[in-house]
Amino acid sequence: MVYITKKFIITGMTCEVCRSRVEKGVAALVGAKDVSVNLLTNSMTMNMEENLTVRDVIAKVEALGYGAEEILEDAGADSALDKLKQNREHNLKEAKKRLLGSFLFLIPLAALTFYYMETAPITVKVAEFALLIPILYFNRNYFKSGFRALLSKAPNMDSLVALGATASTAYGFFDSAGMIVTLITLGKFLELRAKGKASAALEKMAAILPKSARRAVGDSAEEVDVSKLKLGDIVIVAPFERAPADGIVVSGESALDESFLTGEATPVLKKEGYEIKAGSLNGAGALKVRVTSLAANSGVSKILKLVEDASASKPKLAMLADKVSGVFVPIVITLSIVVFFMWFALGESVDFALSMAISVLVISCPCALGLATPVAVMAGISKAAEMGLLIKNGEVLERASAVNIACFDKTGTLTQGKAEVAEVYPVDIDEEELVQKAASIEMVTEHPLARAVREYAAKRNIAPLQADNVQAVFGRGVKGEINGREILFGNENLLLYENVSVEKLKGAAGRIAALGGTALFLAENKELKGLFGLFDQPKASAKEAISLLRKMNVTPIVLTGDSQKTAEAVSREIGIEQTIGNLLPEGKAKEVKRLQEAGHKVLMAGDGVNDAPSIMRADVGLAMAGGTEVAAESADGILIKNDLSSVVAVIDLSKKVVTTIKQNLFWAFFYNALAIPVAAGALYSSFGIKLTPALAAFAMSMSSLFVVTNSLRLKIRTINHETPPRESAQTAVSSAFPERGCAQASDYAEREGARAAEAIIKEEKFMEKTLSIKGMMCEHCKAHVTKALSSLDGVSSVEVDLEKGTAKVTTEKEIEDSVFEKTIVDAGYEYVK
Repeated sequence: MVYITKKFIITGMTCEVCRSRVEKGVAALVGAKDVSVNLLTNSMTMNMEENLTVRDVIAKVEALGYGAEEILEDAGADSALDKLKQNREHNLKEAKKRLLGSFLFLIPLAALTFYYMETAPITVKVAEFALLIPILYFNRNYFKSGFRALLSKAPNMDSLVALGATASTAYGFFDSAGMIVTLITLGKFLELRAKGKASAALEKMAAILPKSARRAVGDSAEEVDVSKLKLGDIVIVAPFERAPADGIVVSGESALDESFLTGEATPVLKKEGYEIKAGSLNGAGALKVRVTSLAANSGVSKILKLVEDASASKPKLAMLADKVSGVFVPIVITLSIVVFFMWFALGESVDFALSMAISVLVISCPCALGLATPVAVMAGISKAAEMGLLIKNGEVLERASAVNIACFDKTGTLTQGKAEVAEVYPVDIDEEELVQKAASIEMVTEHPLARAVREYAAKRNIAPLQADNVQAVFGRGVKGEINGREILFGNENLLLYENVSVEKLKGAAGRIAALGGTALFLAENKELKGLFGLFDQPKASAKEAISLLRKMNVTPIVLTGDSQKTAEAVSREIGIEQTIGNLLPEGKAKEVKRLQEAGHKVLMAGDGVNDAPSIMRADVGLAMAGGTEVAAESADGILIKNDLSSVVAVIDLSKKVVTTIKQNLFWAFFYNALAIPVAAGALYSSFGIKLTPALAAFAMSMSSLFVVTNSLRLKIRTINHETPPRESAQTAVSSAFPERGCAQASDYAEREGARAAEAIIKEEKFMEKTLSIKGMMCEHCKAHVTKALSSLDGVSSVEVDLEKGTAKVTTEKEIEDSVFEKTIVDAGYEYVK
């Protein structure tokens, strides 16, 4: 069955009871799946079968007494955030109007009531009632929502307010009725303002993305909305502007600030052929960029959607609040009726008994229960995003707090992932030929060790050969054919598995491993031909991060496919005592399972395809941002900074989030457990203490506000190993590019942007030529031809089509056919004139 994901704004929800009612009601629709309603953002996300329409969903929500509107996300996650922000700002504006209007009439009403405290003539009571009517009108939503929910047998917080205010009005407590709705509105207004701050990090990130772009059209440029860009469009990024889309630099050179994504403060040099990310802040140079990803699929949009979805998820701690909220309001209404008759039976006046009953109604707070978890989760997820930690699910924050063992892959996780070939040992073969065969068999692999071998060959100007039937042997290496001869290239386990003796180079391999290097063997037709010694330095933060983990009572362990000696050497350098080497992917997963069965909560951090099974198996799986897509898809979180310090930050942040949730839940339960008896008159007989309905309404409003503000403390709390957040976009210009002040840079970008765009277009004239090529059969051939043609001076882009046997080449200058022909023939293919 095919499901599509849809998102809606839900209006009219006021408390956890509303949220639960909408969620359960929509989930009951045939074809609805994974319905999640977020009280904090007033939004709903769900998966729908194709036979269930948006109209059906909206009709169901409206039948439940609420409103719904679909959020279209074609223009990217930032557009959804804009819609949610607009909805929240509208609600805040409306609450402010109601609040000001209510106080305008409440002040004279309260003054009259205070002046005629003992007895009031009928004219004064009429005046009080006249002043109350506008207050009730301004706050009519409480009555519409409350009584509708009551008639639907699903009373909510508005039902309590409506009943309390109606009873006060009916019995002549005009000041109490006015104060109840006004003070509740005051609380809601303050709550809305505070809740807005919880999602500020997301909106701040969304604001980084430009709304428009300069698209090259012939010899000029036109300004278009970013959502109108298409794949392959060429856009101009003027000095000190932000990149409007993900893309590849076609021409120009500049240093870009990517700190909002990576946390790295130092600008990164970008030139022809380099990738850039939407939102990156350009330096002093103008760039021409080919769009490779639409707005909805840009890196930032994916991050925003990921963080937003995580904010809507619920940890298990929220389940208790959900269960209590479901029966809370009916119990309070029943208790209020019991309190009234109890005091009346004890001989108190109707006025007194009714006042006590109303106080019970309005002091009870299901809102605090409903907000206890989502606001803390949103604040925690937002804080994580600011720190370069992408958490996919709120449950991860709960699970990570209990972690007591952290497992790490070695290459690319503990180490920099930038290995270099330091030693080469040929056996009965010329060294250059050995390097050539190793680089050729690694041409289609993106493992850090493979890149190191290719780079080593390139430095020595050794051109690769065509390799066929290349396949990865997870945890061991690669195998394939060159000129019909079988090539094996990988660790000792690969060769031993293929019955190839490594005895001749055993000593050299042992020495490399003892120094912390990785030994890769190459065999041809089952005969050992050589050994490569690669060395990869530990990450700068590794030693300090491991030390902090120990202080947090988390035991670090290395799980790696590298040899035991190599892994132990690296482990010793950064302070890890437990190391398990020579592990295949399933071996890593088994070790994680063994630790879990022993009663431990396990975190696994890795970056490669071979780490995916163990990442999925762990209680908390984290993927390094520089790793493979498979690892990232398997993980609960992605560490954008690609740094071990982020692992420390995840655990510490999770502990603080869980503590905050527990504080919120305790306060919500404690408040109601204490406040309801006091409102019912538990202290009246002994101490003469009673709460008026107005004080009860004020207390209820403050309880919700407390829960929200307590959660927002996460935004300012210091997290272990946290990188200080960067300033605003304009301040970032002056700090990343000190040669130009922020105000000057902003003015410069605005003033010179169009001029720079026009200039860069006029400077370069691009030509396209389609070449016919015979002999290309696979993706390796495609990559080989692309690389060969791209190396030609003046070629800006190459697009190879295997099916058609063509290569479309875009050039900045005239290139003779003979040059193309020689390049293609030298690469091992036939040029068709």
